[in-house]
Amino acid sequence: MKPFRALAVSLGVVVALGATSAFAQTRVSVGYTATIDVAPLFVAADKGFFQKRGLEVTPQLLAVNSLIPPALMSDSIQIGMPTSTTFLQAVDGGIDMTVVTGLNFTRQNDKNFGIIARTGANITNAKDLIGKKMGVPGFNAMLHVLGREWLRSNGVDPKQVTYVETPFPQMNEIMKSGNVDAVIGAEPFKSRIINAGTGSILAHLTSVLPENLPIVVFAATRKWADANPQATKAFKDGLAEGMAFTLTNLDESRVITAKYLKLPLEIVASVEMPPFNVNVTADSLATWVKIMKTQDMLTRDLGVEKLILR
Repeated sequence: MKPFRALAVSLGVVVALGATSAFAQTRVSVGYTATIDVAPLFVAADKGFFQKRGLEVTPQLLAVNSLIPPALMSDSIQIGMPTSTTFLQAVDGGIDMTVVTGLNFTRQNDKNFGIIARTGANITNAKDLIGKKMGVPGFNAMLHVLGREWLRSNGVDPKQVTYVETPFPQMNEIMKSGNVDAVIGAEPFKSRIINAGTGSILAHLTSVLPENLPIVVFAATRKWADANPQATKAFKDGLAEGMAFTLTNLDESRVITAKYLKLPLEIVASVEMPPFNVNVTADSLATWVKIMKTQDMLTRDLGVEKLILR
């Protein structure tokens, strides 16, 4: 009987190894900056939507958006959340990246981001910002580009304003100290600044943009995406499920988001969720390219139709 017992043990080991292999998780660090837009990522990670697709996702906070492309290049993160403008300028600079999935999109009357003027700075219009310092959540990130576009449309040369990289979570304190005269903030930190009396809204910025442009995308280096097609698909599908859950279970999703952002629930609960979508079109990226060229941010044609992972 000993040979049969040994065979049974061996088969058991093979079966166990096979089971372990079947449920092995691909580990992915995902870089993000702290805004309400990232809620579906937190929800999908918290509810197991990635894990059931064989993906172990670890959200990793980065201070400002401009850090995401170099973090992807160094492989300290495998997927990152750049704004569309940060992504396009990084590609223009020679970093070979691809859009894995979309996240949130522009809409008219969006109150989730805007320019906030510091209390006591005597800023009531665009011209009052001339010679002032304005905090932005990453040089050449979408809000920086959008703020410059708003200045230009209101008769101010954007070069007459000094820009200071200012992480979202620290905007209130940096503004309160007087180190900047205004910030371009996003929820839930925009409301926190206003509720604290540190500043007041000067302008919401959606009036200078068409609807349905991608604000933030999830991107990867092309090398990593090509080597990990199952992981990129699992991420996109898991995020889509996270988006659907977020919008149909707002209370629970806000609890999860508050936990990850380490913010009071009442702050997150007061913020309207933006529209989410995993699909990004070449035409929408081309619109960003056109806007960025007016600000001399790009040096060449990018072939946007090749920048979206298929």
